[in-house]
Amino acid sequence: MKALEGNQSVIEEHFTDAHIADLADLLAFNTGCNGAVVNFRLEELGEKYLAPLRSELLKAGVQLESEARS
Repeated sequence: MKALEGNQSVIEEHFTDAHIADLADLLAFNTGCNGAVVNFRLEELGEKYLAPLRSELLKAGVQLESEARS
């Protein structure tokens, strides 16, 4: 993950290599593109990627933790 604006140190302070690898896997699954470069504003992550990912997981029969508690 590389900051296109602001300070790279903020990303490195808040995200471990494991977090970034997990995010890359989720984005590859969600977009269907392995190894693609994806640019987005961090503030748009949920709207742009998490809602479609949640939808796909639910369609596949995956029970999400938040759904299990309701």
